[in-house]
Amino acid sequence: MDYAIGLGANLGSRENQLQAGLERLIGTRVLRVVATSHVFESEPVGPPQPRYLNAAARVQSELDPHALLRALLEVERMLGRERRERWGARTLDLDILWAEQSVDSEGLRVPHPRLRERWFARVPLLEVAPELAGEYGDTRLDEAGARRLDALTLEPRAQVQRDGAGLCVHGEGLDPADALAAACSALGRELWPGRQASALAVEVVRVAGEDPAVALLAALDQRAQRGLAFDRVLVTAWSRGALEARVIGAAGCARSQALAGAGLRFTDDDGRDRARVELRCGTGIERRSA
Repeated sequence: MDYAIGLGANLGSRENQLQAGLERLIGTRVLRVVATSHVFESEPVGPPQPRYLNAAARVQSELDPHALLRALLEVERMLGRERRERWGARTLDLDILWAEQSVDSEGLRVPHPRLRERWFARVPLLEVAPELAGEYGDTRLDEAGARRLDALTLEPRAQVQRDGAGLCVHGEGLDPADALAAACSALGRELWPGRQASALAVEVVRVAGEDPAVALLAALDQRAQRGLAFDRVLVTAWSRGALEARVIGAAGCARSQALAGAGLRFTDDDGRDRARVELRCGTGIERRSA
């Protein structure tokens, strides 16, 4: 069956949350991604909370809509979704926006009943399902300050450079949480190439200290020295003196000393309205396979 899935996030490393949600869905092997939309940023609907990122993915699946919804809810749960209030902030929101067969039952209505009134769902939908333009043809960005960003991909927005001193990772994002998550995720993929985050376990890591970002690197180093390969790092909460992350990885892999003594610094965005972080790792690092 043909579906369009809406993805949204407004807590922590928002872009990386969208990427990880798509990865986890692919990893369930119950669907195939046909197309993805651009990412859009907008003001929230509901109680006061941070700005949202939204996107859509067109998928094909043999699951019926109710079974697909259960798969979406499980991915939300694994990546830190907590349902505390209606229309409240969330690390990840996954909705069935549209399907080739309509559904009107208790707990599920497809197409999504608020598509016409919510441009941040409608506009990404029309990017992946342009044939619906006759029914949902309004593609205006209705809210002041709304932005159309880069297309949704599975790769962290980071660059990895190797030299005689080791590794240098440059991560970027809309805010420091996303830049940090992108850098850490790119580092893990460099150290343990070929892994698929969608098939791995999720571990919650909570750190505290004067610089929580540095404390997170120390926590990742401890796990790497115990043989835990990580493929995606998500920042789910970051306040003064404390940080919470979800580390997607697997134990029993080749140990790495790469993060021993690692350092990072956040740099200016050069007027691009994006946060950047530089992460430098130790010397003489070997490329390790899991």
